[in-house]
Formats: sequence, structure tokens, C-alpha cells
Amino acid sequence: MTKTSDAQIVEAARLIIVLHGATRLTQRAVAAAVGVQAPSLYKRFADKAALLRAVRAQALADLGARLAAAAQGQAPAPAAMRMANAFRAFSAECPDIYRLIFDPALQDAGRGAERAALAPFETALAKIAGAGQGASAAHAMLAMLHGLVRLEIDGSAPATGPHDEAFRFAVYALLQGIAQSAG
Repeated sequence: MTKTSDAQIVEAARLIIVLHGATRLTQRAVAAAVGVQAPSLYKRFADKAALLRAVRAQALADLGARLAAAAQGQAPAPAAMRMANAFRAFSAECPDIYRLIFDPALQDAGRGAERAALAPFETALAKIAGAGQGASAAHAMLAMLHGLVRLEIDGSAPATGPHDEAFRFAVYALLQGIAQSAG
């Protein structure tokens, strides 16, 4: 009999969240999905929160990889736009997984996973913002993107115009503002 890995358990939990939402995730459902008894799962992940933190960590790693891939080989401003689109696509693919990333109850104290995932934004924006302002520019970009994608995935985007246009406009406007503040 092959031993079930933590990665398999986390992937099973992620799939349950994708298909049924985070509220339907239980240790028993995950144990059944990977073919183990619930008590053996509890030995690896003490409770649902521990399992959610593991799913969140994997989601952040996935997001970081997507951002890095979107930025690869691009000049700073196009890289930032491509990363913004990748960020939005990630949130749309599974809103419940996206929400886990920003759940304050699941965040690690040092926020290292978040910093690592969002480092590609800071790298690109530092080249635009200059003078050590990369972190501030990345924070502003994250705040704006998070607001826009939450409006979209929660179905509460204003009906005053196409969200695609608003998204592009906001990203371009912020990039322009970052570039002007550097000058």
C-alpha cells in the first residue's frame, strides 16, 4: 500500500474547495478522497484550519509562479499588466481558493508566503517607481487588484460599465501614477 503524501492530501482538499466551496471542506471528506481513515489524517493536519493553511500556502505558491511566468521576459510596465491579468484570472478560476489567500485567520505571522508570492510585482514596480518605492508600489497595486477582483468574484461590481474596461483602466492609471511619482 502506498503512503498518502501531504501534497496529495492538500490537493484533495483544494479540489473539494474548488468543487464545493470551503464551507464544505471537512477532514472526513478529505480522508475519504485520499483513501485513508480520518484519524490518520488528523495525525498530519490537526484540524481544518491546519489543512486550510496548507491549501492557502499551496495557492500562494501557485499564484507566485503564475505572476513570475507572466512577467518573464517583459519590460516592467507590460510585466505589471500581464501580472495583473494573471492575478485576476487566478481569482476567477476559483474564488474560494482566492478568498483563502486573504483570510486573516489563516495568515502566517511573518507574511513570508504572501511576500514571496507577490515578489514579482515588487520587482517590476520597483523599476518603475524607483528610489526604493517598489514595496509601496506593489502594496498599492495589490490593494487595487484585490478590490477589483473581489467586486468581480463576489458579483458586486457596479453595473455602470464593463468590468474589463474598468480593470484595464485602473491598472494603466496606477502604473502611470507610479511612473509619474518616480519622476
